[in-house]
Amino acid sequence: MKTGVVVDAACDLPHWYIQRHGLHVLPVALRLGDEVFLETRDPERTMGFYLRYASTRHLDAETFPHSVEEIAGLFANELLPRYDRVLVITVSRTRSLLFANASEAARLVLRRHRSGQGERRPGFHLQVLDSASVFSGQALLVHETVRLLAGGTAFGALSGIVHRLSERVHCLVVPADLSYLYQRGRQRGEQSIGWLSYRLGQALDIKPLLLFHRGDSSAIGRERRFDRALASLFRRVSEAMEAGLLIQAVTLSFAGHPQQLQQSPAYRAFQRLAEARGVEVLVSMMGSPAGLYLGPGAVSLAYAA
Repeated sequence: MKTGVVVDAACDLPHWYIQRHGLHVLPVALRLGDEVFLETRDPERTMGFYLRYASTRHLDAETFPHSVEEIAGLFANELLPRYDRVLVITVSRTRSLLFANASEAARLVLRRHRSGQGERRPGFHLQVLDSASVFSGQALLVHETVRLLAGGTAFGALSGIVHRLSERVHCLVVPADLSYLYQRGRQRGEQSIGWLSYRLGQALDIKPLLLFHRGDSSAIGRERRFDRALASLFRRVSEAMEAGLLIQAVTLSFAGHPQQLQQSPAYRAFQRLAEARGVEVLVSMMGSPAGLYLGPGAVSLAYAA
């Protein structure tokens, strides 16, 4: 039986990884002023977003998921003819309507399929799961799902396993410029940075360390200057690695070209420690949905512990 895995374009996995494992990507649309930008996890296109749009702080911008009918069309036309089983893992339902729309689309496709409409594939299964995370956190959960499938884990067991793992995924974020998070993030329910913290942060160059865990976000630390906040992020994840991880991998995304981050001493030290511990580090360009709300230069890193 052939299994397909679907993610949305907010999932920060490297382009090569998506291609190698044959993952399907649900595009995410961004309205940027009077223009619409479609994020598909193509690195050249995403880099174009950072060069053209992301540096404009006061641009009226937002993301919006595809409709139920649009997603149902993708499921019916591209996935149903090719797979016996399909697993969809979305960005947290607390930050997007995508999970709700994809779930309704799945019910619609299965209802039509069982009533004899369209192509018939006996025993076809389609399941939508909430990652309860964002950015690199969603990516880590998908990475482990791919590994489990390759190792022979039964499709019927995946739902429970993924749900339990989602409760142990910690996604840490350091924004380089608080104005994006404060102004745009609040539109999506982000409440971890209040008005006073924002004003003090801008005045004193204080960068918060944010944690997204089990569908919720909070500020768990703060440092003067971005480089110190980044070092704090790496230190926390290094401590988790030394204590032992549930998934022997971490996922990291950067709002810009990843080489900018990989050249920093803090990253190089972290990479050496990960290699010594046998932990795989998957580095990607942060997708435009995250970059829109976090701003250029932001870093997201996820682990499960």
